[in-house]
Amino acid sequence: MGRSGEQSWTDRHRTRHEARLKDVVLQACLDEVAGFLERADPPGRPDATAARHVLARIAWHLRTGGGWRALPAGFPPWRTVYGWFRRWIEKGLFESLMRALARRQRRRCGRRPDPRLAIIETQSVNCIGVRGPRGYDGAKKLVGRKRVARWSTPRGTC
Repeated sequence: MGRSGEQSWTDRHRTRHEARLKDVVLQACLDEVAGFLERADPPGRPDATAARHVLARIAWHLRTGGGWRALPAGFPPWRTVYGWFRRWIEKGLFESLMRALARRQRRRCGRRPDPRLAIIETQSVNCIGVRGPRGYDGAKKLVGRKRVARWSTPRGTC
């Protein structure tokens, strides 16, 4: 309870705070990833669209699932956003980013940056044959798809 007898932390306050917190975290993440992309692939012109703006538009596109040409007004032109996206994909920058983040997270947890040992597991998943690749697992007598998961070993084992 607050000083005046009111509840100081209501659901409305919590919702508003959580929305702000998500926005702050998103902005910080966009800044960090944009910095990585600009260091790895600097723009050729000083007046080029900032990587942060392009990255925010790519995130919007992935979140909404719309077409590239459907970017709302106020965004950079769709060709600019798509061009940077294709360029970063072709250079493998998103894969490099994910590897760098994984290494940093492993260091943060007190582990080696790169795992020495990994466990690979495959699973057969039952599915209908509407579309996509499928096969027959004779051991399980199952028609479906194989999915592969990889884990690094627990901390004590490597």
